[in-house]
Amino acid sequence: MTPPIRFSVVIPSLDAAHVIGQQLDALAGQTFDGDWEVVVVDNGSKDGTASLAESWTDRLPALRVVDASERQAHTYARNAGARAATGDWLLYCDADDIVAPGWVAAFASHAERHEGCDLMGGFVEDRTLNDPRLRGWRQSPPVHRL
Repeated sequence: MTPPIRFSVVIPSLDAAHVIGQQLDALAGQTFDGDWEVVVVDNGSKDGTASLAESWTDRLPALRVVDASERQAHTYARNAGARAATGDWLLYCDADDIVAPGWVAAFASHAERHEGCDLMGGFVEDRTLNDPRLRGWRQSPPVHRL
């Protein structure tokens, strides 16, 4: 029998204390009962993001905060999260996102059904989740199916 797949949700963050609570609340509400962790990567925040994230361990027992303050760059934080993660699969989201209900379970279901799959992605809904000031500066790229 194949051992269960472990998932790591990696959240790079920089001065995200004002938004990360919504993301962590959405993750705490996930219904997936498999093996998964949350890795919040603090990229040198000055606003208490790390301590706020650590306060969520009562609702997200497998949450860890990783220090990535050596170099402030989104890609550096993502890579630091990947190095710290213990999962077979890495699920990335940002501190200012709000994952949908069933988000982790949907990725887990796909990973279990498609053993040879190396990469998965999902649809990004920015019309209802993000503040109009955040979504005004970017246009959604066209969606292409293979």
